[in-house]
Amino acid sequence: MADGPKYFHGNVFNTEGGDVHFRGDVIVYTPQKQLPRRLTGLPTTGEAPLGRDDALDRLRTALSTARGPVYLTGMGGVGKTTLAAHYVRTHLTEYQHVAWVTQGNDLATSLLASDGGRLVRHLDVELSDDNVADAQHLLAELGRLRGPSLLVIDNYGTERGVRWAEHFPAFPTWQVLLTTREARHRGGTTLDLDNLDEATALTLFQRHYDRRDDDPTDDAATLLDIIRAVGGHALTIELIARTAQARHLPPDRLAALFHERGLQLNRRADDVEIGHDRAGRLEKIFPYLEATFAATDLSPEEEAILILMTILPPTPITLAILIQGLSVDREDDDSWDNFTLALGGLERKGWLRGVGAEAYQLHRVMAEVLRGQFRKREGIGDFLDECYASIGLLLDFRTEERDDPSGLLPHLVFAEGVAELSKAAYPPGLGLTFFLHALTRVQRVFGRYAAAFANQGRAVALFERFLPPEDVKVLSALDLLAQTAGDTEDYALAETLYRDVIGKYETHYGPGEPNLLIARNNLAVLYHNTGQYARAITVLEGLLQDGHLPRLGPAFASSLRNNLAMAYRQTGEAERGAELLAAILPEAVETYGDAHFETQRVRSNLALCYRSLGRLDEGRILLETALRHEISAFGEAHPSVQTRRTNLAFVLHDLGEVNEALRLTRTAVRHSAETLGDDHATTLLYRRMVDDFLAGG
Repeated sequence: MADGPKYFHGNVFNTEGGDVHFRGDVIVYTPQKQLPRRLTGLPTTGEAPLGRDDALDRLRTALSTARGPVYLTGMGGVGKTTLAAHYVRTHLTEYQHVAWVTQGNDLATSLLASDGGRLVRHLDVELSDDNVADAQHLLAELGRLRGPSLLVIDNYGTERGVRWAEHFPAFPTWQVLLTTREARHRGGTTLDLDNLDEATALTLFQRHYDRRDDDPTDDAATLLDIIRAVGGHALTIELIARTAQARHLPPDRLAALFHERGLQLNRRADDVEIGHDRAGRLEKIFPYLEATFAATDLSPEEEAILILMTILPPTPITLAILIQGLSVDREDDDSWDNFTLALGGLERKGWLRGVGAEAYQLHRVMAEVLRGQFRKREGIGDFLDECYASIGLLLDFRTEERDDPSGLLPHLVFAEGVAELSKAAYPPGLGLTFFLHALTRVQRVFGRYAAAFANQGRAVALFERFLPPEDVKVLSALDLLAQTAGDTEDYALAETLYRDVIGKYETHYGPGEPNLLIARNNLAVLYHNTGQYARAITVLEGLLQDGHLPRLGPAFASSLRNNLAMAYRQTGEAERGAELLAAILPEAVETYGDAHFETQRVRSNLALCYRSLGRLDEGRILLETALRHEISAFGEAHPSVQTRRTNLAFVLHDLGEVNEALRLTRTAVRHSAETLGDDHATTLLYRRMVDDFLAGG
């Protein structure tokens, strides 16, 4: 047996080489799987966080002595992640294993999906349809590894109904570090990074700031007044110091800026109360930040870049995204020179920080301050109108682009930021209306149904403000709103909207209006999705006999037949449905291409008809082809991919391949929970599938 550290856990004796299990009179030795030191990827980190030497020392002491988790607390942007990452890099070789997990919506999904499921693979965790139980099992398996080891959960947040702290691997084999914005926790040790003592705060200020007046004593006194005014708040001190340095503001001028805004200095530290909640903290410190970060003496090009940076996420933004967002022409010398000069100017003034090769970052707190200023700025509407036009064109999701929407994802992030900034008080126009309409369509493609419904509601309200209620654009917007209502399962509202739209088309445009036929088809789809198959068949058969149908082209007629075939299948006429779909498939390949998602929809539906007819092998081939194409186009997590997975799972289950059917369905559950939510009807449907498969149904 290998020599090395040994630990007892109940009736298990852990050694360097494996575990010895005591089972009555029988001793079983299990060699331990050899795992790397880095169980997950680790974040990159640059220089050590300035002014945090004491915090690093306290963190090391806390981790080595605490018998529970160590909570590293503070508001967003204060440097929790940077400090934790620097600690990990500095002390990595002191640990047998290190795992880093960044928490998203919920910890269970984050643990299971971290670094592409690397922890799950390392620990051989068999996944079920219960994410929480699987994650708790994963943590238990982590606890069985030899130590000392370290688990870091970045952006940790407590969740109702799950006491995660009870499941974290135990001290002394494991140390657990949690970075969090939450200030209060039961048990464990808390290190608050928000507020510093005066001496440490002054040191931090002076590390970023070396502007001096004639009398250094007066400088220190003025800086201490500023430090006391903001309650020793570390992030505020660092940001004010960096910006004052970049703007060449001596201490007396910095103090004068605060006085000009009516802000008090010369206050004792114990007179300042900064609450634990983020909103309370920002309310206290924002006036001082605004005084320091006032967006003055900026060129138009610099201001445009800053506005764009406030729209984008608070992460490094590549030069390519900035060029695209501002429509910079590299071939135009004036356009390119003005852009590069503005970038350099913003770096020198302390607004932007260069990150790596050709990327820039605006601190998230500075971005929030600037948003508040730009919302009130004259001319912001003109800038956003340009954004609506350029991004709206990128989001215009035309049929020929649908086979590979992944390239739209960066534009979608940008567009959602533009939509948020557009809620400012200046008058919106039709440009915003068309932009929101385009954004809704792309959000639906990526499964962001609630956001799509909210955006389209805004779009409809704006259309109705500028255009007559019977205008085709208004009716088209209402039709899309009905679709998003169906996506969010508000079926009653969806049907009401469809009937209203159909009635107005018939009244104002007559039976030959192409959009009327589209709205009737959408209503039939709603009937199908709510189990009203006979009503769906009536509508669809009527549309296929409509003399105006050729005006919409063969693709629309093919879609109608596809929908009708599935309604036939649901009413026991699978043979009739299969005949229709077998005729449609070659047309879909010719019209859209073999890899297009509309073609995969036809393949999948034909496979389901074949399943109803017992033609399982043929159905399997069709579904495997459809799944492969959709994963290539959309990625693993898209809702449409989960539909293909579960369709294939049904066929495999019928073929007796129960384990593979379970694996596919559990994968669909996990991705659906992450994308749509644990309580979404689709996620619950997939969970019931797992239960049925396990029960032999």
